[in-house]
Amino acid sequence: MPELKRNFSAAKMNKDLDERLIPPGQYRDALNVQVATSDGSNVGSLQTLLGNTVKNTMASDYDSANSTAANAYYEVPTTAACVGSIALPDKDKVYYMVAAGLNVSANTTVSSHGTPAELDIQKDYILEYDTIKKTLKYVFVDIYRVKETLETATTVLDSFLYIPDLSSSTINKTGVRIGMTVIGTMNGVSYTESDQIKVSNINYDTNKWKISLTQDGADFIPTNGTAIGDIIQFKADRVLNFNYNNIITGINVLDDMLFWTDNATEPKKINITRSKAGTGGVEYLVGAGVAGAVLATSATADIFDGDTPYFHTRLVTDADNDGFLQVVISDTGNKAVYVEKKHITVIRKAPTQPLELEMSRVQSNRTSSSGGVNPSHTTINSTNFYNSTTNELLETGDEVSITFDTAIDFRVGDTLFFVSEDDAGGSAASSFLENIAQVRGTVVESKVTDGDSLFTDGFKVRLFSISQNLPTTGNEKFYVRREAQDPLFEFKFVRFSYRYKYQDGEYSSFAPFSEIAFLPGEYSYEPKKGLNNGMKNTLRSLKVKQYYHKKGIGPEDVVEIDILYKETNNPTVYVYKTIKPTDPHPVWPDFSKSGVEHRGELEVTKELVHALVPSNQLLRPYDNVPRIALAQEITANRLVYANYLQGYTVQRDPVIELALITNPKNNISGLHGVPSVKSIRTYQIGVAFSDDYGRETPVLTNKDASIIVPKTASSTRNRIFAKLGMDTEIPAWAKYYTWYIKEPTPEYYNLAMDRFYTSSDGNIWLSFPSADRNKIDEETFLILKKQHGTSKAVVEKARYKVLAIENEAPDHIKTEKKSLGRLTNNTANDLIGESSNDGFPMKDNMFVTLDKTAFDKVFGLDIIINTPDKLVLQVGAASLLTEFYEVSHISLETGANKVKLNLKRPIGEDADFTSTNQGGFNAATSNLHVELFEFEVENRAEFDGRFFVKIYKDEFLEANVLTLSGDPTSYIVDDSEKIYYLNNNYDNSAVGAQALGWGSFQLDPFGSTLPTMSFTDATGSHPTQRAHLNTAALYAYNWAGASISGVGTENVFGISAAEMATNTVGALNNLGIGSNSPSQFWQEIREQKNFFIDACSAFSLDAKTIPGQYKDGIATGADDSYASTSNHFVANQANHLAQNDDPANTKKQSGTTCLGQVSRGIWGNGKYMDISWVGPDPSSTIPQKFADSYATTNPLYQPYKKAKSFISKLVTPGTKFKFANDPDEQIYTVEAFFYNSTHPDGIEPVNGQPAQDGTWGIRNYSTGQNGIPNHGQYYSNNVRQRWTIKVSPAIGSQGLGYCPTKGTNSTATGSDITPALHHDFTNNDIIQILKAYTDVEAGSDTFSDNPAVWETEPKESVDLDIYYEASGKIPLALTDDTNEEYLPIGTTFKTSVTGTSTTHTIDSWTSADTIHFTPSIPYLTSIDDGQDIFFTKRNNYSLSALHKTAGGTDTDFTGAVGQSTPPGGPTITTDHNTLKLYGAPQTTTQSYKMFRRYQVLDWSNCYCFGNGVESDRIRDDFNAAQLDNGVKASATLAESVKEERRKHGLIYSGIYNSQSGVNNTNQFIQAEKITKDLNPVYGSIQKLHARNTNLITLCEDKVLNILSNKDALFNADGNSNVTATSKVLGSATPYAGNYGISTNPESFAATPYQVFFSDAMRGMVLMLAGNAITPISDLGMKDYFSDNLKTYVDKVIGSYDAKKHEYNLTIAKRYSKSQVVPTFTTLSYSEKSKGWTSFKSFHPETGVSLNNDFYSFKAGQLYIHHDNATRNNFYGVQYDSDVTLVFNDNPTMVKSFNTVNYEGTQAKVTVPATTSISDAAGNTVTSTAIKHNEYFNLTAKNGWYVDSIETNKQTGGVVEFKEKEGKWFGNVCGDTTTVTNLDEKEFSVQGLGTATFTHSSPAGGGAPSQGSVTITIANNTSTSYVGDDGSGSVWDATAD
Repeated sequence: MPELKRNFSAAKMNKDLDERLIPPGQYRDALNVQVATSDGSNVGSLQTLLGNTVKNTMASDYDSANSTAANAYYEVPTTAACVGSIALPDKDKVYYMVAAGLNVSANTTVSSHGTPAELDIQKDYILEYDTIKKTLKYVFVDIYRVKETLETATTVLDSFLYIPDLSSSTINKTGVRIGMTVIGTMNGVSYTESDQIKVSNINYDTNKWKISLTQDGADFIPTNGTAIGDIIQFKADRVLNFNYNNIITGINVLDDMLFWTDNATEPKKINITRSKAGTGGVEYLVGAGVAGAVLATSATADIFDGDTPYFHTRLVTDADNDGFLQVVISDTGNKAVYVEKKHITVIRKAPTQPLELEMSRVQSNRTSSSGGVNPSHTTINSTNFYNSTTNELLETGDEVSITFDTAIDFRVGDTLFFVSEDDAGGSAASSFLENIAQVRGTVVESKVTDGDSLFTDGFKVRLFSISQNLPTTGNEKFYVRREAQDPLFEFKFVRFSYRYKYQDGEYSSFAPFSEIAFLPGEYSYEPKKGLNNGMKNTLRSLKVKQYYHKKGIGPEDVVEIDILYKETNNPTVYVYKTIKPTDPHPVWPDFSKSGVEHRGELEVTKELVHALVPSNQLLRPYDNVPRIALAQEITANRLVYANYLQGYTVQRDPVIELALITNPKNNISGLHGVPSVKSIRTYQIGVAFSDDYGRETPVLTNKDASIIVPKTASSTRNRIFAKLGMDTEIPAWAKYYTWYIKEPTPEYYNLAMDRFYTSSDGNIWLSFPSADRNKIDEETFLILKKQHGTSKAVVEKARYKVLAIENEAPDHIKTEKKSLGRLTNNTANDLIGESSNDGFPMKDNMFVTLDKTAFDKVFGLDIIINTPDKLVLQVGAASLLTEFYEVSHISLETGANKVKLNLKRPIGEDADFTSTNQGGFNAATSNLHVELFEFEVENRAEFDGRFFVKIYKDEFLEANVLTLSGDPTSYIVDDSEKIYYLNNNYDNSAVGAQALGWGSFQLDPFGSTLPTMSFTDATGSHPTQRAHLNTAALYAYNWAGASISGVGTENVFGISAAEMATNTVGALNNLGIGSNSPSQFWQEIREQKNFFIDACSAFSLDAKTIPGQYKDGIATGADDSYASTSNHFVANQANHLAQNDDPANTKKQSGTTCLGQVSRGIWGNGKYMDISWVGPDPSSTIPQKFADSYATTNPLYQPYKKAKSFISKLVTPGTKFKFANDPDEQIYTVEAFFYNSTHPDGIEPVNGQPAQDGTWGIRNYSTGQNGIPNHGQYYSNNVRQRWTIKVSPAIGSQGLGYCPTKGTNSTATGSDITPALHHDFTNNDIIQILKAYTDVEAGSDTFSDNPAVWETEPKESVDLDIYYEASGKIPLALTDDTNEEYLPIGTTFKTSVTGTSTTHTIDSWTSADTIHFTPSIPYLTSIDDGQDIFFTKRNNYSLSALHKTAGGTDTDFTGAVGQSTPPGGPTITTDHNTLKLYGAPQTTTQSYKMFRRYQVLDWSNCYCFGNGVESDRIRDDFNAAQLDNGVKASATLAESVKEERRKHGLIYSGIYNSQSGVNNTNQFIQAEKITKDLNPVYGSIQKLHARNTNLITLCEDKVLNILSNKDALFNADGNSNVTATSKVLGSATPYAGNYGISTNPESFAATPYQVFFSDAMRGMVLMLAGNAITPISDLGMKDYFSDNLKTYVDKVIGSYDAKKHEYNLTIAKRYSKSQVVPTFTTLSYSEKSKGWTSFKSFHPETGVSLNNDFYSFKAGQLYIHHDNATRNNFYGVQYDSDVTLVFNDNPTMVKSFNTVNYEGTQAKVTVPATTSISDAAGNTVTSTAIKHNEYFNLTAKNGWYVDSIETNKQTGGVVEFKEKEGKWFGNVCGDTTTVTNLDEKEFSVQGLGTATFTHSSPAGGGAPSQGSVTITIANNTSTSYVGDDGSGSVWDATAD
């Protein structure tokens, strides 16, 4: 009988070839089989698979006393999922990650979105499996959600709830821990996370657990209590955050650190050993018991051993670095610190706040441990500094033993000063000056080593200085004191910062750097040396503070803190000191100490630094660790990520509000400089938002976010006030924001002037020390900052171009002035000039004549012949002097007895003072003199070591430099104008002063009535003094020379005395009064073109400019016709100040503070003067004020141009002037220009107006009457412009009391009696503006010890877009971990009540948003809800926070804090020491949020000395250390700020070296080359794998090899040579073949030699071996994978079975979104057979191989394969094996198969179903089935059987086997033919065609017993073949 044989020698499936072509040894299909083959044999052994076994035995090798074998407990639920695993051959350990918060089993309940149901206790795990011990440990347990149903109720008095103890033990297995948030419905009241209810304590209470609750730091009592059945949830932030549907493919272990990234959250890292040590146990702390944290006094920091899952993993460190691990316990004690996400992220948080510097110019005292101050001085009663043997004086270097009178704190190294009591000059021992010390020495021996043990003896001092005049008696008493240390960092600008060192050796990036540790000295700019000694550091005591933060704000796993040191001119950063937990309190704070909470305090005593910080750390503002990443690997000892997300998106630029705050410097720091923001600069302000870890956006700003600091702020301490605008959109991801400042101006220099000299061209030479020569060149502009000889700042622009520079003194300034004599006029005033005014020194004269006799007596006539080469004259009187006028020649006036001095230029206005009213000879000023000088060249010592700079001479230079210190003694007239007087305010019912109406309308700017001027002099009471000595006219009011009480016809400009008698006001201001027109009067006044003292009324105080507008400096309004006489001043004098012409009062402020106040002449007791001009601009049809420019040369404009120049000078503060008629020649100083009530003493313009405009548009008279049209209001003569100046001293208050409006007082006699000006504009005085006379023409010494200081203007503004950090990170919400960052302990604020201010200091936070402070708020202090409270921190930084009361609008606030009754910020009625603040995350009102709070930045870039000098260099020396703008820099981006997914990029960390202790795996420094980008055509990177020191990079569409720590050089032929390089990642070379890993990195599996992965998009599975990629899916399975990998694929999970050398591939498919559990298929590729051996019934979540064992994970459980003798038992489920064989020999022959046999193990035995039969007796019995009348197979057995057999002709059913002669045989039986399986092809028919059949009884369902079948045979005549349609048809249906 023929026999077909098949074996399994090929050991692989083939689904590609046609059945007829499958090679021998291959098979079509197999499930759960493996094939063993022997070389050289054609026999293959087919085997079933050994099953796998779950491993859940917990370890019993406990390291902790808290762990016992009885306590070890395994609890990972079988509803969990393993999301990642890794095997460590060097440790024989497997680590795997489990998501156990959801039920992901196959029979889970599915929601509409396919979300698995939640478990009551939700956890994530990391577990460790020891392959040697076969045991497990918990590495990490993350308990993040617990749901409990309450079984015990509580009342409305209880601040707790009860949860059941379901374990019936005192072990807390609930998962609830302190700090969890409580949510749920409690007896009908719903509470959410926003309510911030927290678990504060847990203690056991008889079969239940008592959970204590808090809210805002206080006990929380549920409103209605709790009820049985309430469902409560306890939540905490997830830490591991595993996702059951996300397989983690980036897992690595480096030493003891486990790294992973899940492409969804922050890349993470744990230390395995410490993590296990914080996991497990049966108490939350060892020894804590179950009584709760408060009573856990026996709790210790002992560690655990990973034995139980009851508690969330605790944080463990080796803080003392002694090798002993300890659980971290909270600062408050007895509470474990649990691991949070921040503890396990790869990125480590850096400090957010700068250090606080406590600086003092006084050396700090040495103290005892109790805080007492130790003495630093003492006495010695009997010390002899002579040698006891030789009696000779001790010498330098000798050592002397000393016993002091009192115990003293002198230590080795101290320098001591000794002075005898008699020579101390009365000074005390503690304060004698060092320079009188007679003996100086260094302590070389001392028993004092600390502050607690002081001694009198045991001291030895080595002398280094000893006076030769010491007493020799031996019993002399000496004072002794310790030398004060030299200033710290005397010539340096130093900043401090700090950084954290974490337990695993990672260093954080730097904290923001501190302010400069610099205390300037008192201002002392020495011009001889060119050094500003005020810019030396006088710092003698320095403490750095606030580097240690309470746990929760500062990371708890910090084990060291480096205090960092940096000098501004040096990029190097040093470690000043490393602070450790072993350091004493308060260096490392000990919170068990009572008193003020410390946050770290280190005293800096020396300038020595500890170690150098790598230079790249300064380029590390933050670590650019990817936010998320898909791929991770470790290569070249670095951590590498690929396909990562970096950066953040900001939707739009922020709105920034800015202001400049200026404080008078002397109010802050006396004579010392203070930090300030430099003036004459424009600053651009920006912000950067940052996340939890400090990752920051570029600087965000806008065009309006700039602020100008003007020069006027050069003398003030300036700070920038900033806050974000209301419309700022805060990114949801942001936690902080930081202020940045850009100041693009290059460097500048200060120069202290030595002297000044007049140049030959009229300009000025300045001399400077030669040491400053490099500060300046001829392209420089100099800015004058400080006056010469005074400490006054120069606030004017005062900017000067350097005209020339000479290194030697120019000849002109070497010329020395020598006086030849002074001729002074006699009492007859006839020695100078002539009666015709010829030769009198007055304006425009070209010569001066002097009496010959007097000339000869003073100068000698010989000078006429021997005239010096340069002869000049100068005229003077009292304190006034003219300029120098050079004499061209001298001649004698024939017959006139006169000497004529001819001048080279005419005399100017500076000689106006030589006579009264320029009256010349006959009005000569008393004591007038003429002085002659000779100029000659002479070199002087003052020129040595100097260089000279020429600048232009102007009035600012004259006022500020060319005047020496103090008020000058001599002046020259700079400008002058006539001044008249007009006063028509007559009250005929009054007398004396009241006659001019000074009682009613003279109001000062503050609203009070001015005191009237007192006229008690009987000889001169009337202001006009028309009849000075006529007492009969004492009270007459005269007009034009006549009393207005009469009917005089005299007039002034048409206004007669009679008209004035009728109405003094109406006559000048209202048409229709009398026959003459006021318009004529005012026209004449205008044509006078003169100023006048204005005490005159006005028709209105507004004049129209154009119809519909008014102009008075502040307002515009509607068109008024002035038709109503009731609305103007004339008709309604009583209300004119409030009404004027505007009844609605729309254009004015009310009352006396309006701009248009009535004119008042000289008022305010002489402190104020009103000056006016009528028609100030003749060029305009609507004149209003002096034009801004009179550029024309038209003579018409010259008086106006001159007047505008004059008044501009007069109103400038500081201007000096005098009245020409004043017999005392009193000089007045303008203090302020007053024209607006907002700035009564200032010159600030309103609405942008120049200060010189004053009040303008005053309307003189009415229009619209007597033929004058309304537009007459625009006439020039109807408008006047008025200025008000404030002067010092008060006019008329000095000497003879001259005042232009009242004359001299009664003490004047004779010619000194000077009458007042006529009040009717009929005579005048002259105002003379003075400038200081500086005598520098002839080399006078202009040196000053307080010189003028100049600043060089930067040559160009380089607009580099670099911003510098100007603040710490400012939290955007107040939380438990940010509140101290915002307001640290020690922050102060002030309250005030009843005029008393109290300063409060924050000493703690009682909750996230509530501060506690001392002292308490005083009784009756009122603080409203929403009121900004200003705080000060870090010395100079001011900021605000918003007070929140019970009346606040946010519903989350309950109960008033520090208030007696709500709502709305009521008055505080008792003392309180807490305040609640807005800003918690629950704050919803935009204006109350944290970003809206004020920040007054402490950023500074100079030191201000209050005198205009702003310095930024040590001693202002060239090239000395310079103050920088900051350390941390950033920039803006031109494009929008968006997050970036770098799918094609790689980024790597710093290096890791365990031997040297370097761990830089958290350092991703953007400034370095740490990235590499691949060609985007390769697709995104999915997986990284390190192999042979290279990095295999698997992209979606390509696989590449990246050289690591080396690179490739390519030859011309394209071949490469490997070379060493500094590159971490070198060249990337693609492997041959267009293959990738698609998006299935989970398909990756690796052996030491091969890499396996799938390419689902191409339907391929691949193997990389060596440098070649092989598509192993082509090995008989190409079609299968092509069909199954391209659609519906959810995951493709790869694993490698090292024991069987098989790559297992599990394909998971989801056919809809709601399908929670995918459909799985697993099949295996065998390296041995080079093919796919079998499908498998196990579908692992992940799998690893270790030590020749294969482990897989299912439902979160670990299984070891090939370990279960029960074959095909996987994950506890029993499966079958099968194989599909193809017998395809001689395919053209039809064969009949009778039997099937095999050689192998037991065949399957199936027990037939039981059947009821009758026995021989007729009884019914149960029997097995009878087949073929034989009884067999009565015992069931497992084994092989044929499930089906099929040929192309027939199918067969199940075949079971019988053993015969070592083989197993089974008969083949075809299936019984029925209608359902009838195949017409089985019929034999003659002819062409096929048979078909139909059932005669269709309703019978096809059962043969129900009807017959009719068979019909018919020919098929179709000629078209259509192929098999699936039902067997191959021909067209159209058959004939």
